[in-house]
Parts: sequence; C-alpha cells; structure tokens
Amino acid sequence: MNVGWLLDSSAIGLAHRKEVAARLRPMLRAGVLYTCPVLDLEALATAGTPAAYRSMRADRQQVYRSVPFGPAVGERALGLQSRLGRAEGGGVRPRDLLVAATALEHDLVVLHHHPAFGVIAGVSELDHRPVADLNTLE
Repeated sequence: MNVGWLLDSSAIGLAHRKEVAARLRPMLRAGVLYTCPVLDLEALATAGTPAAYRSMRADRQQVYRSVPFGPAVGERALGLQSRLGRAEGGGVRPRDLLVAATALEHDLVVLHHHPAFGVIAGVSELDHRPVADLNTLE
C-alpha cells in the first residue's frame, strides 16, 4: 500500500493556487511528500546565487523525504520507455520516465500536473494523481 507521494515539479508549480495549497499543506505536515535527485536538480536549478542554492537545498532536505536513484531506477525507466514505443511516448520526457521509475521502485504515488504520467500508467503499474484538473493550464 502506498503511503508516500513523490511530488513532481509540475504539481509544485501550482502550489500558489488556493485549492492545491490546501491539498499539499496537510501532506507536508504529515511528512508524506518525497523528492528524488531529478526533482531536486530541477528545483535547485532555479537558484540565482550560491547562497540561494544552499538555502533551497537545506529547505528541501528539511521539508521532503528523499529517495535515491539506483541502477534499478534506470532499468525501470528504460523498460517504461521501451513499452511506450515511439508513438505513445512522444509526449513523455526522459525526466518523466525517471520520476515514474523512482515512484515505482519506492512504492510511491506521483502527485503531478502533467498528462505524461497517465500515459506511463497505461503501460505500467504506476499510481498517480493529478494535483488539479489537467485541463487547467498554469
């Protein structure tokens, strides 16, 4: 049974919306939100200075639980890509495959706002939930 949520950057991008913030707040308090190296790299790439980078990294380490990448994550991502095939996988980025593979490897639910995770779930056991209606753009 899944008890943790791998918080994709697409969901974080909507955290300014009242309904999304209301959903994320109790999850943060409960300590059930996770991150992984690809999500940390994306978030930390926005830091404007070395000091901001250090601060953001410390904040992420304090707020989220972290799960590692290992050889199994890479193999799962390659397997997902292979199953998707050329036509289905057109809208699925390599980072989406890595996030999905990480969630599968660590038995986490991907909390997101990107249609790629539904596509990946179509060829795998991926458990995922959009943080808001996917027809909502922001």
